[in-house]
Amino acid sequence: MANSITSALIVTSTQAVNALMSLFAIQYFNASNSDLGYLFTLFFLTSAFSKILSGLFISQKYLKRIFLLGIFFITYSILMYNVISSLELLLMFRILHGIGFAFANTACLTLASFIVEGSLKSYSVSMVTAFNAIGLILGPLIGTLGTFFFDIPTTFTIVLIIVVISFLFAFYASKNFKLEAADVVFYKMRVNDFLFLKEKWFIVSILSYFAYALIYGTIISYIPPFIKQKFGLNDYNITTLFLIFFILSLLSRVILVKRNGLEFLKKKLIFSLSISILMFGLISFSGHLEIFILEFALIGLGHGFVYPITALFISKNAPSEKLYMINTVYFTSFDFGNAAGPLIASLIIPFLPYNFVFLGVSIISCIIFSPIILYLKHL
Repeated sequence: MANSITSALIVTSTQAVNALMSLFAIQYFNASNSDLGYLFTLFFLTSAFSKILSGLFISQKYLKRIFLLGIFFITYSILMYNVISSLELLLMFRILHGIGFAFANTACLTLASFIVEGSLKSYSVSMVTAFNAIGLILGPLIGTLGTFFFDIPTTFTIVLIIVVISFLFAFYASKNFKLEAADVVFYKMRVNDFLFLKEKWFIVSILSYFAYALIYGTIISYIPPFIKQKFGLNDYNITTLFLIFFILSLLSRVILVKRNGLEFLKKKLIFSLSISILMFGLISFSGHLEIFILEFALIGLGHGFVYPITALFISKNAPSEKLYMINTVYFTSFDFGNAAGPLIASLIIPFLPYNFVFLGVSIISCIIFSPIILYLKHL
């Protein structure tokens, strides 16, 4: 339970910051539309490469140290957001935050597979992803309340306290955890170590996560300024929309705690990805706020189902001695998608309106989605 709570708190802190980062950068650093894309691209690219390097070159037996170090990096980054005075420094600490989140989040999910045995493994992973969804709700909720009563820097201070609490839970969850494993170093690597890359369960997982991440990365980067411009919403209203988004995500994940049969998971993955891609393609053409809110909330189905379903595919099929390495590669698909979405948007947004930027990203996600269906039939 302590590990699941840690997962919720880690995600809460990062989600609260990410939901407000675009508005924070615009208001306090005069960031341009292109700068917003870079803030998220750097965060997620750094997160991706950190996961790759830690998975390949750090022994699994150091899982506890990776866990705690990641939370420390998150803590220091959020602290510095309120201290720095230039956009360049903000970009630098977004990089450190990305490293911290990569270490902490991957270690937390991997730990869930080792602290229980046998049939409880799937339940443990499902619980972590469910608590992860709670964090996705708490983050925007804290952002909503913080911007209603205070301002963004004060809200970041509140988030900082949450990260410190997560460190205490992480220490408790891992204090008696010991895992002996052979050190992994570059010259010992063989082709056989990466045979999982051609497995259908792995291909489905990374393609699905990447396809949705393209959408999600664009959402957190550009939806806040878009709806502020189109509907005139303030910071409080914008974070409330993200709260609605993640409430639907939580409801989706609660279902998966009770049901995780293969056929059920396959159907829900296709459904959630389809509805998310479709709604994101339509969202920027909404003429009324009520329709926009409905479409935006339905994209949350993707966030609710895609991550836990693909995480279950990994945990059920991956060899236990390589689970941390496989999880790091798996997580990078989300990070690369989150980085690619804002990067694509930042490159074309000077020339096209938001409508066509969002539509273009949804079309790319749809193209990636096609082979997923074929692989799922043989999974």
